[in-house]
Formats: sequence, structure tokens, C-alpha cells
Amino acid sequence: MSAAGLHDGGVRFWSPVESAPSRASAGVADARPLLVLVPGIDGTGFAASRQFETLGELFSLQCMTIPAADRSSALELADALERHCRGLRASFPGRRIYLAGESMGGLLALLAASRLGDVVSHLILVNPASSYARTPWATAGPLLPLLPGGAYEALPLVLSPILLDPAVIAGSAFEAASEAAGDGDGVDAPASALAFDAAAGAQRIGATMSAFQATLLDALPRDTLAHRLKVLQAGADALAAHPGGLESTLSQKVLVVVGGRDALLPSVEEGQRLKAALPKGNCKLVELPEVAHALLQDPSVNLSRIVLENAFYAPSSSGTGGFFGSAALAAFVPPSDEDLASLRDGLLAVQRAVHAPVYLSTQSADGRVVRGLSGLPAAAEGRPVLLVGNHQLMAADLGLLIDEYVQQKEEWLRGLAHPAVFAAADQLGGGGSDASDGSGEEQRRGAGGGAFFRRFGAMPVSGKALHAVLASGQPALLFPGGVREAYKRKGEAYELFWPERAEFVRMAAKFDALVVPFAAVGVEDSMEIVLDSEDQLSLPLGLGERNAARAEAMPMARAGGKEAQTEGETFLAPVVRPTEPDRWYFRFMAPIDTAGIDHRDAEAAKGVYEQVRSEVAEGIRYLRAARESDELRSVGARAAWSAQRAAADVVALRPPAPIDAADVPTFDLERRY
Repeated sequence: MSAAGLHDGGVRFWSPVESAPSRASAGVADARPLLVLVPGIDGTGFAASRQFETLGELFSLQCMTIPAADRSSALELADALERHCRGLRASFPGRRIYLAGESMGGLLALLAASRLGDVVSHLILVNPASSYARTPWATAGPLLPLLPGGAYEALPLVLSPILLDPAVIAGSAFEAASEAAGDGDGVDAPASALAFDAAAGAQRIGATMSAFQATLLDALPRDTLAHRLKVLQAGADALAAHPGGLESTLSQKVLVVVGGRDALLPSVEEGQRLKAALPKGNCKLVELPEVAHALLQDPSVNLSRIVLENAFYAPSSSGTGGFFGSAALAAFVPPSDEDLASLRDGLLAVQRAVHAPVYLSTQSADGRVVRGLSGLPAAAEGRPVLLVGNHQLMAADLGLLIDEYVQQKEEWLRGLAHPAVFAAADQLGGGGSDASDGSGEEQRRGAGGGAFFRRFGAMPVSGKALHAVLASGQPALLFPGGVREAYKRKGEAYELFWPERAEFVRMAAKFDALVVPFAAVGVEDSMEIVLDSEDQLSLPLGLGERNAARAEAMPMARAGGKEAQTEGETFLAPVVRPTEPDRWYFRFMAPIDTAGIDHRDAEAAKGVYEQVRSEVAEGIRYLRAARESDELRSVGARAAWSAQRAAADVVALRPPAPIDAADVPTFDLERRY
């Protein structure tokens, strides 16, 4: 859009990025929802420019622009937005429409959404100005256009610390200056360049502020600001004029994202008010404690990640956009390289260093056990693959297991997890603390929340979910022991707690899937249970009763009521303490072909079920026996081996080579155990 287009004419809509299918829909018709971004008080839409590229991966993106000369009222702007959305619905009847607005744009989006009903399915409000009438700006704001020339021109500089966090501006500027002073390849700048970095950083801050001043003055001449303040007041009045508040009439799902350091508007309080005012269960509130008013300009904010981690992405109009079955499959967008690097450099790097995991697979042709996952079939070969194994304590090995599969097989593994893992994050009417802020901190610290698992492809376990994954041809990961096995009690190390029903075998047979049993050991020798579920239910002073009530409220993993659940299953995580870290071992057994099984034959399915369970038990026995001959099983032994290897590099005048977990020797794979 030309600069002139920001000043003249009426409201218009334009696309800020090339329209191209995202990774989620590559190779098929573009199923991305349409996202209409409504601008803040500047009217340009460019305030969200940091988000354009990543949003364009998920959405077919359009921006609304309100030229500086436009004098449309709040209701007229809402009319224009409504007409545009109805036009999109007529042109693209099979695709969802999202509305997103920041500040004044959030207020206009609320007004338009109240008229659009199911034409718009989702609404994203970022520091919305719906609180304007209750702020000091409603009184002081109209005085700003009356400032004399020089004072008005300085206004952007005065307001900049309110709109943008000064620490963020400074940090970004000095980081850019440091990179410029370095060699550009990620190597730190030399000490002699530090003074230059400081000077260059200060210079960049000055340039940033000057550009901000010029942009804001260009977009908001004195008369335009006066008019936009009237738009804010009239829009807030229109919201309040409806009995009970216009918000209470909204039918759309709503995501409210607020900055905890917003000094311009009481955004946190307004987010909480909107959550309470909107129909119950329709709103999720995400608070970013360290972010100011210009939230979408903050380099730490990734709106796309927030949308994904909070189950707010629904790429097609089919279904409800929930997180079960085919809807969950369609909603999954593989994590970016940045997300993966963040995860691998965080908890997984620590686990690899401490536990030196060993991955073994079994070759179908000769039954040989080999290092790595080459013995596993790939779903890409045309047959669905279902990995079925034992849960270790607290499922602490899950991240390493999935990441190794992704790296070696180069395809995403869709885990099926207990619905309670997702319950807190998916209850849109719950507290804001359940939401994911999209910062990536969960994956850096290895959080086990629903948002974290969802971001990396997990789905709540159900018959529909397993059916959808197998039908899609994607590889699936299943733990029949579920929460009963992950939350073991004292004295139950490596025991299997599988239900009697063989439903996963019948489902696999329906799609001629290859079932790969696998076993894992090591975690339960690296932790000691201090309090198990029975201990927690027996606590005095009413604590046991509260724990029982909390466990009772958790959703069930299997249909059929309590009778269908595994005996003794209680969703109470044991209290554990770490012990000396043991080495972790995984063995994938030879695939079991279900192609010759009639999925309606209960007896045949039961036989395969027992075979899978027996193979998993044998894998556990094998690993526990074989590791006794692993000379590098202990941390101390591996540390000595690493030191010896490093010393050899020094003697040979070689640069020390980084040691990968796969480089660390283990027991003899040719022996029988």
C-alpha cells in the first residue's frame, strides 16, 4: 500500500503478505481461515507488521486501513467491517473468518462481531480499548489535539514509554548493534567492540524513536487524532448502551490477549471483565506480564504461537473447532524450527546429557537388535504405524522419545494423551493462569501442560482420535496403561496396568496398521516415590478428601464410565524425589501386521492385544537385564569416558568433538540377555 493510501479515501482492506498455503495445508486446497486485522488508533494496520509473516502461515491475512482523512464514526467503521466480513463469507463459504483487533481495533471488532453472529467464528482482542470510557483518557484525551505545534510534535516521544516498553526498545537496539559489531555468524563481538556496541545501541534507540515519532505524526495529524478519540468514546458508549453489555450477546469464541505493563489502558482488568461478561465458556484470557500497550510490536510476542497453544486454531468450517478427532488433526501445524530449537536446547539437552539415552529397534527380516530406529517402519511407506508401549513414571521420558522419532524418521508422531492433560488449557471459561502465553517458556523448561503437548502434536485419547490419526496415515503413539501406569504407586516399578479391552487392536486392524510394541526403562530408577496416590488420599486435616475430590473431577480417558477405566486409576501425580540418575533405554520390537485380522473378530483382536502386551513386557525384561553389562550406565562412568576421549583429542591436536548421546557406547547388542 502506498503512503498516499494511508491518508486519502475511505476504509479499505488489503493483504500484507503473499497468499500461500501454510505448512499445515501444503499439497491440498487452502483451508486456512481468513483473518481480518483491525488497526489501532493509528489506522494503518502496520502496528501488527511483526506478526504478518507467522500469521500468514496460519491464515489468509487481510488488514483494514482507515486513512487519516477518513471521518467515519465508530458505528460506520463497524458497518464497513461487517460488510467486508459478509462479503468474505459469500466469496469463501467453506472457510472460517477470524476478526482480530488491537486497542481501538479491538473495540471496533467487538461492535462488528455483535452483528455478525456465526459469519465470524473467532474473535481475537489485543489490549482492547473497550475500557476507554472508564479511563482518564476519556477526559484528558480530547485536550491532546489542542497542544501547540511543538508540543504536539513531541507527543509521540512523550507517549512512547507508555506504548512501548523502554527496556524492550533498548534491548533490541543493543542486540542489533552487538550483532552488527560481531562477525554475523553468531560469534560474540570482541571486547574491543563493546564501547562501539554501546554507542551504536544508543544511536539505534535514537533512530527508532525518531522513526516512531515520524510515523505516528504522519498517521495521526492533529485533526485525525481528535476524530479518533471521538470514535473511541462513541464505540465505548455503544458497548455500554446495550442492556447487560453488548459483550454478553457475542456467540463467537473469544481470545483476549493483554499486556501486564499496559500503562495506557487497564488491559488486565478489562480482560478479566470481558471474560466475566462474555457467555460462559466462550472466552480465554492470556496475560503477558512483561508486555506494554503496543503488544503486537513487542519482539517477545508471537501471536500465532499464542493462538496455537491455546487451542484457538480451526482451519476449516467442519465440526466445532474443538480439539478431538479430525478437528485436532486439521488444527495441528508442525512447530517451527525456532520452537524445536528452543525445546532441544532446554530440557531435552539436559536429559540427553544426564541420561545418555539408548534407542534400539528390531529388524523385521532377521530379528537383529540394532542401534537407532532404522528397524521401524515409516508411515510414509503407505501403512499406518501405531507405536504401543509402557509409560514410565511421570511420563518423564516422553519428550526424548518423540523428539528422537521426529529426528530419525522425519515425520510427526501424534501422541494420544489423557484428556485431563488438556482439560485446564481447553476450558475456555477457566482462569487466565491456565492459558499459554505463547512465549515458548513452557518448552524451554519442559512443562507438561496441555498447551505444551498440543503444540507438539498430542491429542486427547479417544476412539475418534485414534481413528482420525490412523485414517490420515500419520504415525500414532499410544500408552494403554495411561495415567495408572504413569502415576504408579510404591513398589510398582515397570509393572504394566493395561485395561482388558482390546479396542486399539481392532482400530488398527480396520486400517491394516503395523503395530510396533516398545519398551522403556531407566526413569523409574532415577526417581523415588515419596507420596503415591494412596498416601495422598490418606492425608489428615481434610487434605485427603480434597485430593479425592480433585481426582474425581478429572475427565475419563475411556468411554463407558468408571467401569471402563483401568482398576485403581487415580489422577493424582505421585510426589517424587530424584535419585542418582540412571541411563535411559528404549527398545522397539518387530512390527506386528494387522492386515490379516478382521476388526470385527473380538477373539482375534484379543490375541493380538495379548501379543503386544507380552512383547512390551519382554522388551522391559530385556533392557533391564542387558543394561547390567553396560559399562557406561552410570553418570560417573560416562564422565570418565568423556574425559578420556577429550584427552585423546588434545594429544592428537584435534579440536574437541562434541559428544552426542548416540556416540556413547552401550551393552553388546549381539549377546542374548
